[in-house]
Amino acid sequence: LRLPLFVSAVMMIGQQWSGINAVFYYSTGFFADAGVSDPVLGTLLASTVNALAMVGTVPLMESLGRRKLLLLGVGGMLIAALSLTAILELKDMGNLEEETRSRLNLASVICVLFFVAAFELGPGPIPWQIGSEIFPDAPRATAMGAAAVLNWVCNGLLGLAFPPMQEALGPAVFVPFCVVLATWLAITLRYVPETKGRSIN
Repeated sequence: LRLPLFVSAVMMIGQQWSGINAVFYYSTGFFADAGVSDPVLGTLLASTVNALAMVGTVPLMESLGRRKLLLLGVGGMLIAALSLTAILELKDMGNLEEETRSRLNLASVICVLFFVAAFELGPGPIPWQIGSEIFPDAPRATAMGAAAVLNWVCNGLLGLAFPPMQEALGPAVFVPFCVVLATWLAITLRYVPETKGRSIN
């Protein structure tokens, strides 16, 4: 049971510490900083992208497989987070022309929407799916219960930690999320099995 427990724990920690909830919890402030005239509309747009991506992912689970979707999603989130970090660093520079700043604002919004879509491609639903498929019958309920507790604890810790992180790191606030995503990607490549088409037993 050690490997399934390790894989399940990594996926739950990665899911919550990928930065997705920082985006959703603090999206209004982010979109305001990006120059969106009505930040609430920006939040609604992110939620819409989230819902559409989730609907599109369901049929892909069986056609592409869980592992491939997870790798694509985590990789996509990492690319988006790195791009967003570079954009935020550029925006933090002084003496930018208004047109340049507007373009950077638009690019940052696109990165956030891509980040959200990539999350729903794999890192959102797949940890729960794979988690239920890698444990034998007897310990499955207990193991998934423990995974759910870990998931919510990580969620709460991030919600509390993000504001001071933002204050301390400024435009580099997504760097810790990049580290988490890169680690998650490497562990997925090495340890996470494909469970598509396999018996749940």
